[in-house]
Amino acid sequence: MSRSILDIGQRLVISNRHKSVRRGIIFFMTNILLFAALVFAVEIALILLGIGNIFLPWTRQALNFMNAILF
Repeated sequence: MSRSILDIGQRLVISNRHKSVRRGIIFFMTNILLFAALVFAVEIALILLGIGNIFLPWTRQALNFMNAILF
């Protein structure tokens, strides 16, 4: 039983041999969480200021750029 639990743990954690991969994943996830926290803080600030709707005038070039990033 204990051996199977240890095997699951070894599969979930990237080994020490791949330190650069593990550091890259942690760095990427940290940046995503920081960006999400920043967006959330801006949204809370806008709610507290009483600003309802925000209109962003998207141009064709901006829409194409966003499509290239997302798709």
